[in-house]
Amino acid sequence: MGQEESKSSEEVPQISSPHLSKTRISYDEISVNRPKQFNEGITPETLQTLKDLTKGKFSNQEIKLLYVIFQESFVAQSFNGRISVDNFFERCGSIGTNVVKGILMSIIDTDYNGIDFAEFIALMSIISRGTIEEQNILVYTIYDWKKKGSISAEDVYKIVDGLDWNVKKLVFQDESVKKEVKIQVENSDPLGRLKADPQKRQSKLWRMALRSSNGQALEDDEPELSEEQQKIFEEKKHRKRMKFKAQVEKFEEHFNEVIHKMRDLTNTDHETRGNSVELSPISTVKVEKPDTKDVAAKKAQLEIKLKARQQVIDRLLESFFGPNPNLTYTEWEARLKEGNFGEISRGFGILEYIKTHLFDEIEKKIQEDTLVPPNMEGFLQKKTPGKLIDSFSEKFFSVKHGFLYIYRSHPSSLDTKPIRSISLVNCQVNALPDEPDSKNPQKFPFHINALNGSWSRILITESPTERLKWLYCITANSLEQPDNRFSSFVPVRESVGARWFVDGENTYELMAQALRSAKKEILIAGWWICPEIFLERDENSSINSRLDMILRAKAEEGVRIFIIMWNETKVAMPLNSTYSRKYLEKLHSNIRVMAHPYRVPVSWTHHQKMLIVDQDISFVGGLDLCFGRYDTKEHKLLDMNHLRMTWPGKDYCNEAEKNHIGVDRPFVDALDRTQTPRMPWHDIHCVVDGLAARDVAKVFIQRWNHHVLDLWLEHPHLFPKGEPADHYLDGEGIFTVPSLPDDQPVEADVRPISAMLNLIGISIPETEKNSKPLKPLKPLSISQTPSEVKIPQFSPRCNVQVLRSISQWSGCIYNDSSIHTAYLHLIKNAKHFIYIENQYFISGMAGGGIRNEIAEAITNRIIEAMKNNEIFRVVVVLPVVPVGGSWKETVSIQYVMKWQYWTILRSKTSIFSKLKEADPNVNIQDYICFCSLRNYDTLLGKPITEQIYVHSKMMIVDDRVAIIGSANINDRSLLGDRDSEICVLIEDNEEIPSKMNGQEFMVRKFAHELRMHCWREHLGLDDGDVSTFDPVTSDVYRGIWLETAQKNTQLFNEIFHDIPQDSVSSWEQFAMAMQVSRRFISSFDLSINHTPVHSLDMIKGHLIFYPLQFMKSENLSPPLTAAESWLSIEVF
Repeated sequence: MGQEESKSSEEVPQISSPHLSKTRISYDEISVNRPKQFNEGITPETLQTLKDLTKGKFSNQEIKLLYVIFQESFVAQSFNGRISVDNFFERCGSIGTNVVKGILMSIIDTDYNGIDFAEFIALMSIISRGTIEEQNILVYTIYDWKKKGSISAEDVYKIVDGLDWNVKKLVFQDESVKKEVKIQVENSDPLGRLKADPQKRQSKLWRMALRSSNGQALEDDEPELSEEQQKIFEEKKHRKRMKFKAQVEKFEEHFNEVIHKMRDLTNTDHETRGNSVELSPISTVKVEKPDTKDVAAKKAQLEIKLKARQQVIDRLLESFFGPNPNLTYTEWEARLKEGNFGEISRGFGILEYIKTHLFDEIEKKIQEDTLVPPNMEGFLQKKTPGKLIDSFSEKFFSVKHGFLYIYRSHPSSLDTKPIRSISLVNCQVNALPDEPDSKNPQKFPFHINALNGSWSRILITESPTERLKWLYCITANSLEQPDNRFSSFVPVRESVGARWFVDGENTYELMAQALRSAKKEILIAGWWICPEIFLERDENSSINSRLDMILRAKAEEGVRIFIIMWNETKVAMPLNSTYSRKYLEKLHSNIRVMAHPYRVPVSWTHHQKMLIVDQDISFVGGLDLCFGRYDTKEHKLLDMNHLRMTWPGKDYCNEAEKNHIGVDRPFVDALDRTQTPRMPWHDIHCVVDGLAARDVAKVFIQRWNHHVLDLWLEHPHLFPKGEPADHYLDGEGIFTVPSLPDDQPVEADVRPISAMLNLIGISIPETEKNSKPLKPLKPLSISQTPSEVKIPQFSPRCNVQVLRSISQWSGCIYNDSSIHTAYLHLIKNAKHFIYIENQYFISGMAGGGIRNEIAEAITNRIIEAMKNNEIFRVVVVLPVVPVGGSWKETVSIQYVMKWQYWTILRSKTSIFSKLKEADPNVNIQDYICFCSLRNYDTLLGKPITEQIYVHSKMMIVDDRVAIIGSANINDRSLLGDRDSEICVLIEDNEEIPSKMNGQEFMVRKFAHELRMHCWREHLGLDDGDVSTFDPVTSDVYRGIWLETAQKNTQLFNEIFHDIPQDSVSSWEQFAMAMQVSRRFISSFDLSINHTPVHSLDMIKGHLIFYPLQFMKSENLSPPLTAAESWLSIEVF
């Protein structure tokens, strides 16, 4: 025994928690001054100490909000600023006996003087946000209530016996346990007596023996009780019988009291009503007393059910402890890993019960209020200290969207302008000591410090409750800039499943699968949304493949659907969001739609494209759910099969020929298919699961709640999901965790191991991360490697970070430009190769006040490579010309072309100019090239062509990391305070041996396969082709990429003279080229072997050069008579 005690004492330091052991740091020991009712607030020093205490699980803002909640909700009536024992357990409900409550309080409240804020937040950090290891330590500390450094079965029984069954019921959620209890109850007689079961009796005897032997377990498999133990056993049985008898008598007594009260109530009612109603005399009312045997039988049935449950617990503990009388923490931890003892590690429901009754509501509140802070307004007195006497003035204050607005009086309308607006970012606010005087017997002031200390005021409220509300609202609106990588609002998420898509076909198909799998919630945000869009277009598709039909079907199942649309500037963008909003809302009451903003800003858009299912699966990228976006890798120009059209109605479109009009008549063609080809659409999209999907959902939720307040709508607020995931990505698409019938036992946990552990905050070793998501009741082999997954786009083990461009107007209280920051970082640190596909390329090197630094970063990296004599490549793929109307007739498109040319080569500060300045002899194409995509077909016997519109927003660096999203390369998308955007940065954990410039180099699967797929499509290579494995070597970059682009460009230019090309430098030359082209094309006869026509067959893939010299003699700026000439440079 002495040896065992020595062993236990040695292990105590290993399991002692800085939060919850008797040696832990208390509130006094960390030098935190406990203020009374927020009189002193939390100082920066205290804040840092609390962050250290909780291991950084709470942000500074969350700690401040929790402190206000703690003061307002828990200790408002307390004299010492602490939660009393009674208050704590009143909030926790009936957790158990006084013995259990005393044990818990001895662990939580070490000084026995009430729970202070440090103890409160430490407990919350473990129960609500703690790791499994931290929670295990907490539970072990509770079991070790004797403070001896080890636990025994007797110690655990003391806790378990004292817990209320509402706590322990969580143990019996397992279907097999429910079934076992049900069988035992059904096998009992009418009075609940079970037939003798020797095995269960032995379990009971083991328990009794264990209790009466001071923790010494019996070694025999079938222990025999001594006379003394048998006597104890019989006495306990007698006590239980007497207790049951007393309960029956108490029930009968209570029943009689109820009957008498009913009689008294009836008699009173009769006397009050007089003779208006004929009532029978009380003496004639027959009250039947229930059969005592029935009552006893029901009570006995309940008793036998509890006994059956207790026997489950007995066998569980018997299996856990076995012959060991005591367990140190190391032994305890080892036993937990050996078997399925989740109930023991969770304290038989203690942690869940405290979390549910104490912390869940608080978590929900602070998560909502940090995403979208609450608004508040009202009159406050402003105190101005004077030399002799203080002066006071009353003003109207309004806190909204991260700003404090000050008015002279109550604003009469939304157009009333404040006398001042104060940004609350990094604002500090604290309560001040109450200052009663003769004029104001009750003053409850607080101090606010904003604008980095340049604006400071003392404001006075009328009550302490009102002061706490102002403190909370201002604190919620005083968001601090996050310290995550790239200043993103979220950190990098590990072990995330991710999948990329090239073009709309596969994207839409998986979106349809995801939507149909939704169980609770669907969230959709887009620049443009067309309800009648078909998501599936194969031979099995039908009207049920349309977006509106899928959404209506899910809404009828009870799934809630929330949609955010951009309320477009009607003159410039006739997208008719009003039609789409009204149409979708009419489908079902479970579909809520909003269009934002109401009026301003007219210059910016909501450009994020998100589709989120149950906050478990999130799609992000460049594709909107609208007309013209669906496409296949062939990028066809024509769709003439009227019996089965791939692009029906308005979906057959060409934005270079005609803008979208009449979208409220979706199945009426806007173009003559016999005269005009459609414009193919090239785009990149992706989907993620796990915590990254939750982060994307937070972006939507923040915007939704912001817009609800901004538009004064009655829509409900949304909340981030905290429950385990219902869906995961796998190699075949989306795996949904099956909902098993009540009578079917759970055979295995079917969720992916990495995703489960990721959700609860555990990082697993690399050797375990190869585990694959499990299909329903059919696990894959553990030895299967990621490279064996059949669908190459899927990567199960990625590091993913969500990035945004968002600001006050679009959904946030500070300016988030993390996309821009991430682009600059990746470009600067690129080692060999950068590949960009984007709709625009307008950057600060164009001059004119454009501020984003993408082009400058690329130029600097190339100049660095030139100085170091490195082989470094940058490949940029852009549209031939922007769309939104005909470039020949639309002045705004010509203006965009101007700024792109100025960024690349036509200004003194352009990329080409700076490279030539660094080395006049440099061959620029050795380092950077600009390309586009084009396709051709024949219509009515004549060749036709159209550009493949590049709408992607993607960058791949060194085939290791990829950014995919909605952000273009221009100020609108990257500066944060303009268009709202979202991207994901994805870096696969699986490395693949490859080469860069002929040298061995490890690339990452996700980025490498995405780049390879794009190049195969652009170059016209077979799916399995690996010739572009090394994109840097001259054999690939020059011999395949540049040579293919050169040949294709030459062939297109020889046949189609009126397309943008380098030989056309002015409007005059373009007019001549159009005449030549019409004569040339009209002379073709496909029945004759014309060489130019047959030369089209020599075109390989879709790659061409971007026409850098096109219209080089023209300014392309709008004339002064055009409205576009008055546009600010900010729109670019």
